[in-house]
Amino acid sequence: MNKLGIVGAGKWGSTIVTRIHETGIANISIIYDKDIERARLLAQKVGATIARDLGDFDKHRDLLGIIIATSIDSLAHVSAELIKMGFNVLIEKPVADSLDKVRMLRNLAESRHVVAMPGFVVRFDPISIWIKDRLSKAEESPEDLYLLRLSRRPPWAKVNSILLDLAIHDIDLARYLIESDIVPISWSIHSLEIDQAFTMYAKHRGGSVFINVDGVSRNKVRKVIISLTKSYIEGDYVNQYIISKSEGGEHEHLKIKGTEALVKEITVFMEKCRGADVETPTLLDAEKAHEIISHVLSRKNHS
Repeated sequence: MNKLGIVGAGKWGSTIVTRIHETGIANISIIYDKDIERARLLAQKVGATIARDLGDFDKHRDLLGIIIATSIDSLAHVSAELIKMGFNVLIEKPVADSLDKVRMLRNLAESRHVVAMPGFVVRFDPISIWIKDRLSKAEESPEDLYLLRLSRRPPWAKVNSILLDLAIHDIDLARYLIESDIVPISWSIHSLEIDQAFTMYAKHRGGSVFINVDGVSRNKVRKVIISLTKSYIEGDYVNQYIISKSEGGEHEHLKIKGTEALVKEITVFMEKCRGADVETPTLLDAEKAHEIISHVLSRKNHS
């Protein structure tokens, strides 16, 4: 069985390890976390070895790849150390806490000829896969794209900018679905009592992109709406359904089924590490998303 390592045994890292173990898609053979007790408990759960430090990974050359799920401020450092050792890495979003660090990682990965895949897990959601396939077959072009992400963040997540924590997913998803760079035109970052909220209007080569992300709503909402030249697609990530309207006015309401996004993402990462010709997000995609975030943060509110 393919062997994977993981750095980070916090909430998301534990979720990743648990799902890999439950589905049996790989064997987690070594875990590292700066909190040794946390690493020990997770390793005990799945029968993995505990690493004392990052250097211990160098003794496990049979690893197909390593998943990095640390805090945002340490992602780049950990990733760089493991890439230097020659490991393939899946780096959880947002890959790094600055554009310069993303560029550093991309250059380093290219020089070491390793797979370095950003964790843009929303690309692998059955809703995204269905929409991407529909758009690839359409004889018309997407014009306006609306992305809505609402729900309250847990207290521990609020230490990070909502752009790096959540909005980066939607920025990448917009670029991925319409296969076009997007140019920010106007945006606002609201610092509210409960959490931050972010809105952005941007242009792409065929129309407009609207992104709305907040940590305020009590209700969890994840939607994408695409207006094409003659039709309309709406995807609901929470309830896993698609509504589409054709040029003639016919409506479809489809319940979408497919492989869980996280499991699909890790499976594709492993296929890429084995040399398969599969489409994955790249560090260039992460760099493009960070360029937009860096531009927005340099001028906090712009209209």
